[in-house]
Amino acid sequence: MKSKFFYLTLTCIFAVSFLNIGFSYQFKYIVDSITEANHNKFIMNIIVMVFIIVIMVILEFSRQSLNEIYLNEVGFKINSTLINRFFKSDLAEFGKRGIGEYISKVNNDIEIVKKYHYDTIFSLFQGIVTFLIATVALISLDKLTAMLIFVTSFLPIVVPYLFDKYLSLVQNSISINKSLYNTQLNNSLTGILVIKNSPSDSFYKDTLLSTYKSGNTLSNKRAMIVAFINAFSGFFFYAVSIVILFVGGRQVMNQVITIGALTSIINISNELVMPVNLITDSIADFNSVKGVKQNLLELFPSDIDNDKYQSVIEFKNLDINNLTYKIKGETILENINFSIDSSKKYLLTGESGKGKSTLAYLMTKNLSVHQDSILINQIPINDISYKGIQNLVAFVPQKPVIFQEPYLDNLTMHQKVNPKEIMHYIHVFKLTKRFPNYESLSEIHSGETNLSGGQIQRMAIIRALLQHKPLLLLDESLSSLDKENFVAIENILLHLSELTLIHISHRTNRETVDGYDKVITID
Repeated sequence: MKSKFFYLTLTCIFAVSFLNIGFSYQFKYIVDSITEANHNKFIMNIIVMVFIIVIMVILEFSRQSLNEIYLNEVGFKINSTLINRFFKSDLAEFGKRGIGEYISKVNNDIEIVKKYHYDTIFSLFQGIVTFLIATVALISLDKLTAMLIFVTSFLPIVVPYLFDKYLSLVQNSISINKSLYNTQLNNSLTGILVIKNSPSDSFYKDTLLSTYKSGNTLSNKRAMIVAFINAFSGFFFYAVSIVILFVGGRQVMNQVITIGALTSIINISNELVMPVNLITDSIADFNSVKGVKQNLLELFPSDIDNDKYQSVIEFKNLDINNLTYKIKGETILENINFSIDSSKKYLLTGESGKGKSTLAYLMTKNLSVHQDSILINQIPINDISYKGIQNLVAFVPQKPVIFQEPYLDNLTMHQKVNPKEIMHYIHVFKLTKRFPNYESLSEIHSGETNLSGGQIQRMAIIRALLQHKPLLLLDESLSSLDKENFVAIENILLHLSELTLIHISHRTNRETVDGYDKVITID
């Protein structure tokens, strides 16, 4: 992922590295001017060093700022890609992983990839550029000493390759562990009342702590490997110091170089250790995160972003022809045939376990059907975009969700809706005791205990109706209501003349069944 911030950061890194070596090189002229007792030359070189420091501070500030801007830009692009794929993936694809794993991918793995992949690109570039500039500077001071320093300093770069596969395996295990912990934590917090009320509360608590402890063990393993690599690299730092003192000292005594040149060699060699360590660490980090990055970008197949589909503006009809659907070889639906016409009302009934909910997910493209057995306006559903289907169908699933935000936002989904229309549905759906006026909808939902199951279902149906979509699909969406409220709401929906209604329910009422244009039995 390249952008102007990427190239600007590289430019600043190059400039800082060049000036940093130049700063160390200046020691030669300062020490030589001292030994020569040349006051003017001494003052002039001090001024040059001060000027270099000021420029370096400005460039380093720019480098760090641009670096952070670029990394945040990368993080946003990865996050945006994943979130878009979350919203476009079908239920079967989405259900392959737990909620905790998705949370871990977004919250943890993106940060890992930012730090150990994209930020490491800058560290690697800085190490290579500094190493090359320092090498040129050392050669200009004394070729023999420079060559020996170069050979000694280059050896640590080989070390990370010795631990490449193991370090990558450990990093991948850390990522998996975090996903598992997030899943377990999500399950525990979601079902906290059930867990506390069961004799297994200590099991869930111990499992959480055990998983967290395993994560710490893996992190310690990674830290020990990195520490060993760094310590091994540090050994060569001392080896370089000995080489400089021995060879450089002899060169001074033989009057091949000056004391000022030896001083600069010592300072630049210290600068050489930093890029060698940077290169060593960068290679280790780069290799360790390869598996995490690959898994992150393959979370969903990229072809789900392809929206080259036919557009459907209005709903005319829906046809299901010889639909058969299997999951892992088990037949869920077999040879299903029926048609839905605009503005008509349909009751889909049948015994539990006959695939009625699966059918609802297929009709809304939340599950993929591999044959052209579902058509909307005579167009195969596979040729219509996922968003196009959602624009046509208001779907209320068996277990609707109320978000932890104001009830008004739950109803409007942050769209502009006439308050009178909202309160009309609140009244006809018999929710006025809970929400007596428009202002009461500003209350924030803080958990399922705030509303009964029947109230949640009624709120979900109101939410669907406020979207003014041509087709309303209810999947056992009145199941928590008593008979009186069930019949009342069913009658309200049956009398919405322009609405196409598909009501999936195993319950039928004599008072309302005749109001449907057709009853379809799934068996």
